[in-house]
Amino acid sequence: MRFLIVVLLVWTGITFAQPLPPSAQEALRRGNKTVVEALLKHPRPFIDQPLWREAINYGLAAKDAAPTQPEPYSYLAKVYGYVKFYGAAWDAFSSFRALGGIPDERQQEQIVELGRTLGYEFFARDEFERALEVYLVAYTYAPDDEELNLQIARSYLGNNRADLASAYLRKLSARQLEDYSRYLETANNQLVYGRDASHAYERGIKQYYLGNSSEALASFAEATRLDPSFQKAQVWAGRVSLELSQPELALPYWQQALALQPNNATLQYFLTLTENQLRWSTEAYTAFAQGMSFYNQGNSDEARTSLERAVSANPSFSDAWAWLGRVAYESADYQRSYEAFGKAKALSKNETYQYFYEASAQQLGIDTVVIGQVATLEQVAPTHVVKRLESAIDNLTTTDESMTKHQETRALETPIPEVALAGVVSVDIPVAEVTLTETFSELPNPFQGNIQNDPVRSEAEATHTLLVHSSYSAEPLVLLNTTYTYERPDVEDSGAVSFFVASEEAQRSWQTPTNYAEGVIYQRLEVSGKPSNEIVTYQLCLVPNDDISVKPTCSHAEELEFKDIGVYESQQPLNEFYQYDNIDWRKGISNLMVILRDENGNPIDTAFARDSGRNLDLYYPMNVRYSVVLVPPGGSFLGWP
Repeated sequence: MRFLIVVLLVWTGITFAQPLPPSAQEALRRGNKTVVEALLKHPRPFIDQPLWREAINYGLAAKDAAPTQPEPYSYLAKVYGYVKFYGAAWDAFSSFRALGGIPDERQQEQIVELGRTLGYEFFARDEFERALEVYLVAYTYAPDDEELNLQIARSYLGNNRADLASAYLRKLSARQLEDYSRYLETANNQLVYGRDASHAYERGIKQYYLGNSSEALASFAEATRLDPSFQKAQVWAGRVSLELSQPELALPYWQQALALQPNNATLQYFLTLTENQLRWSTEAYTAFAQGMSFYNQGNSDEARTSLERAVSANPSFSDAWAWLGRVAYESADYQRSYEAFGKAKALSKNETYQYFYEASAQQLGIDTVVIGQVATLEQVAPTHVVKRLESAIDNLTTTDESMTKHQETRALETPIPEVALAGVVSVDIPVAEVTLTETFSELPNPFQGNIQNDPVRSEAEATHTLLVHSSYSAEPLVLLNTTYTYERPDVEDSGAVSFFVASEEAQRSWQTPTNYAEGVIYQRLEVSGKPSNEIVTYQLCLVPNDDISVKPTCSHAEELEFKDIGVYESQQPLNEFYQYDNIDWRKGISNLMVILRDENGNPIDTAFARDSGRNLDLYYPMNVRYSVVLVPPGGSFLGWP
């Protein structure tokens, strides 16, 4: 105890060249003694505690005795800081410096810490000029401080000075402390599209990832209205409109986005998708796309079910009838094939539909017009495809019972050319891009289906498949390992959502050469600071590596729940995450997103505080170390990084 008192007395001692009047010296001597007593008796200082009131009064007495000397103001700044009167503390430090006081190393640390705290209070109230005044003073003593640089940049952004903000953000990015691309993007958006459009876009992003799609769409629409050249806002507005099953709203956004970048194949795809939804109905075309996805995965039963939903939703959907016929034909269900291709050809004068309609009829022994009376298949398909289809038809019409069902099916596995099925798939559907080789390589046994003897697959394809399996690696993938502080959210920042940029490895395919998409996610959360024992759940979301892809896939938040300081761990198979099936894992992920929720699943943000009446000080600030490791099938969890 005596040692502590001595240390505190030495630390609080102040020496200046010009002597103070005796009365001021005595007041500061008594004040410092009182501060030591107060710290020992009240570890958590408050202004209404008698010893702290007495300490402040000694400082005021010293100031009255020596109003033009810096010492009393340095003392008052320290005491006001203890009792969290940050505004008064900052004013005292300002007077101290103005009167010629030169802060020592400890006082500089105090100014920096006080600047962070007080600056954030101004920033949270959108008082950006006052925030900058404080931040910039603190910056003079800590120019390399990461938080100060970031908050100065954010304050300049709030004050519509993106040009000045960019300088601080580039400085941070060059040091590679964290990823500041999101803030740099905000600065660039303000410079190019203006503050209001940029703010509307940012609101849209936050609302979308909080699950408020309608509010997000309204914000994106506002951004596009304020500046029609804001392409990312156009893209997001189109994307959210489609997710809300409103293609009529999506259409002008995709048209404008494509007009801004005419050669973008992805934008063209979504425009075509929107047009098809408007043409066939959202329900029918969505079922059709799902059917195509199942077909390319080799799941004929699910493909048939989805295509039947498509024609049920819109009986005039000729393309869906044609693919329904194709699935039936490849399954040797010629009655269904005959009926489906009959519907398709009645709705659309397509020579390929006619061809397979008659081929199905021949299998059933039904007399139809001679196939040769319609256009020859060479007119609508490449020669090598024609030969394979004709050979397949000939084989299927013989009485040779030695041909297996597997051979019959694989003999017809070459897709019908898009030129032959005009309009069936206007553009490539991303979920249906899996080739025969890729589909086969995902089977558990690389030799399943007798690759070497399969007449359909070439030697090169078989070799490729074996190489994919032989290069399989079971190394765990570290997705995140970071120390993070959650600050109390303000009106602009939701607070509940945090983004972390994925590593270069995580931005590559999660299917080849290592099948991370079927792995297990391990999470470890070390909570070192938390103001209360209120329940918090930690939800991890993986954002697809595509600006206009589907929503992120997210963990079950209740799997990682905590109340107190401590270490918490969980593990969950990735394929049990929400929205897992809607992610194209071949493209990897772009970001990891963490959402803080309460025990009822509500994001702990300013809206939560307003609606529930809870004080956010029960949750913030919070200090954590968070690690995420993904272990692929066949791999072993080797411990935490």
